[in-house]
Amino acid sequence: MDRLLIAVLALLMAAWVWLCSAHTFVSVGDEAIYLYDGWLVAQGHLPYRDFFLAHPPLRVLLSAALFAVGLPAVAGKWLAIVATGLNTALIAGLARKASGPWAAIAAAMLWMGGALSLETGAYYLGSNVATSFMLGACLAAAHGRWAWSGAILGLGAHQALYALLPGPVLLWWAWRQGRALRFVAGGMTWPAGVALAWLLFGEAYGLQTVAYHLRKVAQSPKPWPIHRIIGFLRADWAAVAFGLAAWLGRGASSRRLAALAWQSLLVVCLYRSLQSYYFTLPLALLCAAGGVGAVALTRLAAHRFGGPTARTHVAACLTFVLVWSLSALPNLHAAVARRSFQPVVDAELTQLGQQILARPPASGLLWGDTSVTPALALRTGLPIAARFVDTNDQRFDAGLTTPQTVITTVLARHRPGVLMVAHHGVYRVAPLRRHVEQHFLAQFIFQGRAMGYDVVYLLPGDANTKTRPNP
Repeated sequence: MDRLLIAVLALLMAAWVWLCSAHTFVSVGDEAIYLYDGWLVAQGHLPYRDFFLAHPPLRVLLSAALFAVGLPAVAGKWLAIVATGLNTALIAGLARKASGPWAAIAAAMLWMGGALSLETGAYYLGSNVATSFMLGACLAAAHGRWAWSGAILGLGAHQALYALLPGPVLLWWAWRQGRALRFVAGGMTWPAGVALAWLLFGEAYGLQTVAYHLRKVAQSPKPWPIHRIIGFLRADWAAVAFGLAAWLGRGASSRRLAALAWQSLLVVCLYRSLQSYYFTLPLALLCAAGGVGAVALTRLAAHRFGGPTARTHVAACLTFVLVWSLSALPNLHAAVARRSFQPVVDAELTQLGQQILARPPASGLLWGDTSVTPALALRTGLPIAARFVDTNDQRFDAGLTTPQTVITTVLARHRPGVLMVAHHGVYRVAPLRRHVEQHFLAQFIFQGRAMGYDVVYLLPGDANTKTRPNP
C-alpha cells in the first residue's frame, strides 16, 4: 500500500511541476521584492537597518543564501516549487498518521488540485516555505516529538508570523499529553530569534515587522474582506467539505487534525488585511484533514450499506474522485491557461528591460513602483536607488517614511530612472507624483497587457520643456 502511495505522490508532483515549469522566471509583484532584498543581503547590506523589510528575516536570508553560492535570482522560484512539493509529502504524512494510506492519497489529491497550491505554489511569497515549517511542526507533534514540534514552529515564525497559526491547538494537544513544557521549550527558537534580531538590527526590526502592520491597519481601515473568504470557499470547496467531515473520523488524532485546520482557517478569516495567499496555510491543513474525512465518510457509507466490501470501497473511491474532479478541474484548467500565459509575461518583462537599457539613466539607478521595479532591476542589472525597494504606499500611511524624505534622499540626490504605474503604489502618493511630473521626463509608456500593468518610464528632465506624463 505504501508503494501505491509513493507512486501517486510522485505522479501528482510530476504533473504539478509540469504545470509550474512555465513560471520559472522572476515575475512582477512581491516575490521580486524578496529576491532583490536577498541580493542586497548577499552584497553585505542588513535588513531593517539598510533597507525596509516588513517581514521576519528568514524570508530574505534564504534568498540571500542562493545568491551567496552563485545561483541566479530564478533559483528562488525553485525554492518555492520544492517547498510546495515538500508540503505535499507532509500533508500526506499527516493524513496517513491519522487514518492510513488511503487518507494520505486523498489528502495529496486535494492539495494538488487546490486553487492556491496551483496558483501560488511557484511564487516565492513566503507562504510556501512557512507552510513547510507549519506542517513539519504538526507532523512532529503527531509522532510525539514535542520539542522538535515547538522548535520547527518557532523557526517558521522567522519566515512568516502566520506559520504560528496552529500554535494554540498544538499547545493544547501537548498539554493534554503532559508535554507542554517540551513544546514550549522547543518553541523558544522564536523568542530567541526575535531577541537576536533586535540586538542586530535595533528598534527598526520592531517598527518594520510589527508596528508597521498595526499602523497601516489603523491608518487605512478596510472593510471586512468577505469577498476573499467567499472566493477561497468557492475555489477549494472540496477541501473544506472533506475537512469538515474529519470530525467524524475515528480516534482523537482525526479530531485533533480537524481542530488544527479549522482553528487556523478561523484565525485567517478574522484578519482584516487578508490577502488571498494567506489561505495557503489553512488549506494545507484542511487537505490533510480532508483525506481523513474522506476515509471517515467511506466507513460510514460502508456501515450504512452492510459493511466494508470491495464493492463499497470501489463506490467510495469513485465518489471521492467525482467530487474531487468537480472541485479540481476548474483549478487545473486555470493552471493550464496560466502555463501558456506566463511566457508572454516573461517576454513583456524582457522587452521592457531592453527598452530601459536602450535609454538608461545617467546615474545607472532605478526607482519606482514596487510591482515592477525590483523585477526589472534584477533583469537589467540596474540597482534600485538608495535601496528603497518596497514603495508600497502604505509605508507612507503608516508614517514610517514621508514623501519629502523620498524626494530628498532618493529622487533629488540619486536622480534615478523612474517607473510608475497608473493609480498604483507611489502614483497614489500625491507629493511624489507631483514631484516626478515636474522634474522628470516621460520616455515611453509600456503597455504590459499580460503582466497587467502599463508602465511609464521617466528620466530626470526640465519640467518647463516637456509635456508632463499622464500615466
